[in-house]
Order: sequence, then structure tokens, then C-alpha cells
Amino acid sequence: MSRFSLPDGRVLDFDAAFTAPMTLTVPVYELDDQGLQRATDQTTEERVDVQFPQGWMRNATIAERAAVGATEVPDEPIVDTRTVEAILAQKITDVKVTAGNLILSYCPQYKQANLMARAVELALQFPGLRGDQFDEPYKTEWSAGQAIWDNIKAVRNHSNALEAEVTAITDRDTLLAWLPHDWPTF
Repeated sequence: MSRFSLPDGRVLDFDAAFTAPMTLTVPVYELDDQGLQRATDQTTEERVDVQFPQGWMRNATIAERAAVGATEVPDEPIVDTRTVEAILAQKITDVKVTAGNLILSYCPQYKQANLMARAVELALQFPGLRGDQFDEPYKTEWSAGQAIWDNIKAVRNHSNALEAEVTAITDRDTLLAWLPHDWPTF
């Protein structure tokens, strides 16, 4: 809640300064024999306009709010007016961004470039052979690089599967509720 209403119909932001009429009960004073003012057992009610500083309503207790007659005004619900196509486009973008972030957190761009360059060097060094046919220690080096690429491919394949899954959804509410899920872990 971010707004409140007062008995006079004003609707104000919780942080707004405002003036509100209040009835205060005050003691009745009289002068004693020596001319000094003293309180009696009686009280009277006075209606006064009270100035409330900015932020008072936000920090006030429920009882303090009730004393000035303030009630909370519910915020308007947020309505998503996007088309199904726009929602779908955003969901696909979310999948792509998540996949890219996972891949980069696992294997930064510079490391991917280094792996590619080294794979080309090894392929040129051992023409016509597969990585598992290389001599040691190159075979182990190739296998380590291949394991990294296999994990990257798993993320890419999962991203493709999620994009196909979300694209198949035709119901707007189902599409809004859909979230990317079950990403591969390394």
C-alpha cells in the first residue's frame, strides 16, 4: 500500500505532509487563590487542525492512523497488457540470456577463443585424426577441451528445447507463468 484516504475524501501518498482535523481532549484549568493556573478534574474537547510532517503516515502505528481517520487505499493491480506474441518474445529472450550467462560463467569468452584456437592447432598437427587418436599428452588436452565444449553444447541444446517448449504454449496465462527450468549444472 502506498496511499491513504482521509475522512474528507483526500487521497494522499504515504510520504505526503498533510493537515487533518482532530478532536483533542484537554484539561480545564482554573486559577487558584494565589493566581496560579491549575488543572481541574474536568476536560473539554477542542477541534483543531493538526499539521502532520512528511513521512508521518508511513511511520505511524495503526492506532495513530485510526486516530486521524486514515485508511489505506489498495494499490491498483498491475495488469499485463502485452500480446501473446510479445510475451513469447520476452520468454525466448529470457532463455537466450540465461543460456548465454550460464555459458559465460562456466567458460568466459577468452577461454572459448583459446580452446578454439588450440583445437585448430591440434587438428593441423594431426591431420585426418580424431582427438581420441592423438598422441599423449595431446589426447588428454583434446579430451579436456572436448569436455568443456560438451557442457557448453548441453546448455545450448537445453536452451533450444526450452525455446521449443515455450513456443508451443498458446494459452496466455500459461505463457505468463512459464519459467525456464532444469538448466544443466557443471
